[in-house]
Amino acid sequence: MTIRAILRALRLIATPRAAEHDIDDEIEAHISLQAARHVALGMDADAARLKAENEFGPAAATKQAVLGVHANPGAAWPEVFAGDIRFACRSLARHRVFSGVTITVLTLGIAAATLMFSVVSGVILRPLPYQHPDQLVMIWADFNDPSVAGIPEPVNGLQIVGIQQHGRVFQSVSGVESRQMNLQTDNAPERIDGAGVDDNFFQTMGVTPAIGRGFQAGEENPGADHEVVIGWDLWQRRFAGDRGVIGRKILLNNEPYTVIGVAPQRFNFPAGAGMPSTVPVPVATELWVPVKPALYGPSEDLAVARVKRGTTLAATLADLDDVAHALDLQIPGAKGFFAMHAIPLRTQLVGDVQGMLFILLGAVGVLLIIACTNAAQLFLARLQGRRGELAIRAALGGSAARIARVLLLEALALTGIAGVAGAVLGSIAVGLVRHAGSNRMPRVSDIAFDGRVIAAAVAITVIAGLLFGVVPAFRAGRMRLAEALRRRGRSGDFGSPRTRRILIVSEIALSVMLVTGSGLLIRSLGHQLGGDLGFTAPHGLTFELSLPALAYPEKQGATFMEHPKSVDFFHQALERIRAIPGVKAAAIGKPLPMSGSEEGTVFTPENSDPRLTANGHAPIIDYTVASPQMFTALGTPLLNGRDFDETDQHDSPPVVILNAAAAHWLWPGQSAVGHRLRLGGARSQATWMTVIGVVADMRRYSLIKDPSPEIIVPYTQRPYPTFAPMQFVVRSTVGSAALAAPIQRAISSIDPTIPVAQMRTIDQLVADVSANARFATITMSIFGIAALLLAMVGLYGVIAYTVNQRRQEFGLRTALGAGRGDIIRLVLRDGLTLTVIGLSIGAVLAVAGGRVLRSMLYHVSVVDPVTAIATIGVLAGATILACVIPALRAAGVDPRIALEEG
Repeated sequence: MTIRAILRALRLIATPRAAEHDIDDEIEAHISLQAARHVALGMDADAARLKAENEFGPAAATKQAVLGVHANPGAAWPEVFAGDIRFACRSLARHRVFSGVTITVLTLGIAAATLMFSVVSGVILRPLPYQHPDQLVMIWADFNDPSVAGIPEPVNGLQIVGIQQHGRVFQSVSGVESRQMNLQTDNAPERIDGAGVDDNFFQTMGVTPAIGRGFQAGEENPGADHEVVIGWDLWQRRFAGDRGVIGRKILLNNEPYTVIGVAPQRFNFPAGAGMPSTVPVPVATELWVPVKPALYGPSEDLAVARVKRGTTLAATLADLDDVAHALDLQIPGAKGFFAMHAIPLRTQLVGDVQGMLFILLGAVGVLLIIACTNAAQLFLARLQGRRGELAIRAALGGSAARIARVLLLEALALTGIAGVAGAVLGSIAVGLVRHAGSNRMPRVSDIAFDGRVIAAAVAITVIAGLLFGVVPAFRAGRMRLAEALRRRGRSGDFGSPRTRRILIVSEIALSVMLVTGSGLLIRSLGHQLGGDLGFTAPHGLTFELSLPALAYPEKQGATFMEHPKSVDFFHQALERIRAIPGVKAAAIGKPLPMSGSEEGTVFTPENSDPRLTANGHAPIIDYTVASPQMFTALGTPLLNGRDFDETDQHDSPPVVILNAAAAHWLWPGQSAVGHRLRLGGARSQATWMTVIGVVADMRRYSLIKDPSPEIIVPYTQRPYPTFAPMQFVVRSTVGSAALAAPIQRAISSIDPTIPVAQMRTIDQLVADVSANARFATITMSIFGIAALLLAMVGLYGVIAYTVNQRRQEFGLRTALGAGRGDIIRLVLRDGLTLTVIGLSIGAVLAVAGGRVLRSMLYHVSVVDPVTAIATIGVLAGATILACVIPALRAAGVDPRIALEEG
């Protein structure tokens, strides 16, 4: 079907036969009206008719002249179209209340749609700032331990070297490890989140520095000169965008580094929001130094690789299996330790939020449909009152097609104004989302009100105008002159009650779906935040310190780490922080709950369930380093035994504390206190550690994941992980803001080159972890509230229109003895009937929508009774509220006036 045929069907382009028929109608109407005027002056009907025809002139010539314009409309089209636009604008200006309400309704829908498209465009659709990003994959380790199955684990240096040597589908692979460094300039020291990378890192990523160069082969080797590539934001913030920074030496961790390049804008890989919450990755990386990945020992290396063009994910996974097999042959005792899998980089960055954003985009589409439906109702109601105006316009020569075109222009004018207002509101909302964006939302800095979003806003505006304007224009286009004159000033089927009822039922049904969806997400978030976290710290404050290795060296022992200077520093720091007025407890811990990092280790328990090691592998358990008072500072109850104290030193018997999950896992039905375990497998020579206490489980990485078994060791007894960075937690009786300056002074009094970083409250840590769920819940709730308000407005409009149409009936009922209560109940019954039908249809849609939301729900069923009851109650209350005013108006109809009007 051609566009011309569609427009003809809508009567927007008149066919020759239709045009001829319309002209005949118009000529006849003009002559009849003129004859009627002569009759009114006392002239005979036949004489009046003859005089009117003479005054009009040759009808045939007039008809042919007009048909000539129809045959060649291009000549007069610009002037006619401009006149139609002026008429549409004047009409909207005269009906300011209608125009204002319609624009407000459409602005709401367009602004919401623009905002969500901006988010989806920035997070999902906008290309990654790398060359051929589809070739980039992240590589993770797989362990043959069910306790960590499905959890992405960093690879080690051997695996990276194995991919470089044995991989067939890889162009290059780079190891990346988080590295916090203290930048010292003339101003106060600042902790910078950076990364240690291979010398081919920038080539692997497909990124060229904005100025300067990247790393070269050999610069990652020990003993080489120290080079650094700094990030764009760091360059602007600390070096004022000075291009002379290239070649300049800066102090990082008390060591001189030469700046050789500045990364391009928007490049900050790796960024924490795109990585698993269990992997310690900074919010955004701001500098890169060349580092050779360690082949042995604990590793937290991320691996990013570039595969050859055209390589499928299946081929990549098969090649990784071959690499793992080659490494197993190289080290026979590994027994599958080197298994790996790959995830496309785009999936890695946005996979966790992609489904959520598309669901919200669908929800805003539903809201836009509701807004357009409401606007269509308002337009139909206004057309009902304009029937007389349209009849006069037709009588004065306006064709049906032109009337339809004017109405469509009015609709487009309204949506045009609403589109501009919606785009402005949307741009403001985009700025707020970026400003308040969570560290857990990937690519939040890429969300922008750009050309793509502007084009989408224009498209949304046009679609909205057509959605609510075509139906009225179609009805007007089918209206004939004779029919218009007959019905002038009287009610008819223009915007019939049936059409209005269908529209309002549709609105209510769609509103039920959105309100139910928001209710499910609110319930889910409530379960997440209301669950037992295992810690409660009013006025709890956390921060990090990174001790430079040059000033605070660490030494790897056979089964332990030696870091005496770091231990001494932390001992002094804790003493001075505890002396600050208002501080009740202060401790160090790595990792702290919800801090976005994870430690794990293999271990061997003594006299435990033999099934733990039945597969020949040592079990894996979460591993935390802590000081005395950590549980007090976090508000975590000690269930059995004792906490660490000052007697637990490097020369005293090794001790360990378990969480309840670990105690039950290792020695079910027994007291774990007094039992022993050691790090490493069955052949480990590590010293046995005695369990001295059991604490309550803490949710460390997620609000929805059950706590894992965990061991906690004292920081004074040479635990194996590095102390950089170390996390502090402080519990106080005063607000966190009052502690910031005293804590920095306490640290500076020990070493003025050490800055305090990442200062956050416990509540902020929890809020960050729940940020994506909060975003989805708040957004869906806004959509649900907006849909509910629109449905109320629509229902009010339908009931008010019905009351106006039935004034004579209500007057007659009152004259026959009906009371005010009878009339009110009659009106309310109509509103409740529409609501019940809408609720019934909406219930089916809500179940379908709940299934879509299933992946976002926690401890909430798709068919949740509490949510269903609340939704019904809210909508029932909204229905009654929307119907009350029209009902009272109907009850107040004066029977005499109503009957006289009839």
